[in-house]
Amino acid sequence: MVARVPQKKKGGVRRWKIVQLAGRIIRFNAWRGCQKVSDGCKFCYAEVDLSVKLHGIKWGPNGTRVKTSPAYWLKPFAWNRKAELEGKRPRVFIGSLMDWAEDWYGVILHHAGGVLRRCCQCRGLTAYMPSHCCHEITDVVLMSDLRRDMFSVIDQTPLNDYLLLTKRPENIRRWWIERYVRPDQIDELAADDDFVAAYRRLNVHLGTSVENNEQLKRVDELRKCRDLAPVLWLSLEPLLEAMPCLPLDGIDWVVVGAESGKNRRPFQWEWVRNIADQCTAAGVRVFVKQGSALKPGQQGDIPDELWRLKELPEVESNHARPACYDCGLVYGSQPWADIIVPDVVWRRISPTRDDGSLLCFNCINCRLAALGLRNVPFQITSGPFCFMPREETSVQ
Repeated sequence: MVARVPQKKKGGVRRWKIVQLAGRIIRFNAWRGCQKVSDGCKFCYAEVDLSVKLHGIKWGPNGTRVKTSPAYWLKPFAWNRKAELEGKRPRVFIGSLMDWAEDWYGVILHHAGGVLRRCCQCRGLTAYMPSHCCHEITDVVLMSDLRRDMFSVIDQTPLNDYLLLTKRPENIRRWWIERYVRPDQIDELAADDDFVAAYRRLNVHLGTSVENNEQLKRVDELRKCRDLAPVLWLSLEPLLEAMPCLPLDGIDWVVVGAESGKNRRPFQWEWVRNIADQCTAAGVRVFVKQGSALKPGQQGDIPDELWRLKELPEVESNHARPACYDCGLVYGSQPWADIIVPDVVWRRISPTRDDGSLLCFNCINCRLAALGLRNVPFQITSGPFCFMPREETSVQ
């Protein structure tokens, strides 16, 4: 995916330029920090990443999780605008320094230091702050808050294709709907297949890591999410042993690679050959990412004919872009904020009298005013306008 191209020498030192290959895959990390869960994590490259060391991030259940900066969170919007102008969909990998499906309940730290809080009066992506705030009432930010905002960004940038990778596929269905339901409803509604499938995301490729035969159980968990995304994929990296019976039914793409670094474990290129043959027989696209070498992205001892396998999954060139039912404001054209109103109110203002329509902030206010509805309880969070089921509420 990444090549190092020699540039002109300056001062006797050869410079190198990093060039993205195979459709330009960009990395995005909503936060930094994770916990080791299996053999593939033993020599985790993310744990020794320079940006992780500079922020003093510690791995593990008692470690730290640090949110990336607000300016960094705006990058996907720039990529989306560029995709609209150029007509090329970028692939955004989430995340190289985190696991988005991690079930971790500690506090989140601010990228500039201190416990991250969110002002109860200044909601939105830019409302995060360290411990101090201009208002008195603040909430401690949890990973569930960051995950909701991450999906908000994904939903607002439909021209980016997001490659979500996790070693915890058993959590996908729970966190997939986390943004739309109350915390006490997650387990109940995650078991409702029809409810979860209603939030299918066309610009997401769901993947899980499988490093050895012991972790093939993750493939079964991933296949349970067939109704959530158009592409399901496997990351067989670092590949630690031969996998002669890879379950590829329902899988669209396989990325395979050896371990890199000074502590890399034994690897045989014949393992890659066998996996490529299985993918070809099953009609699954395969991407050979790297061989066993000191630095990532190198060919190592992988034969040229295997190294040339750089297939990517097919995606729709254009996804439908939803818009406000009343005024036609395109969803994703700017950072929006959710206006969440009670169920009884939504049934009165919804254009289709159900949960399927979309209204922008101004049109919600216009419909409330037209019906003479005042003192409507509501909640503001980051993201596109959508309806969240709430308890029945009487409105004056």
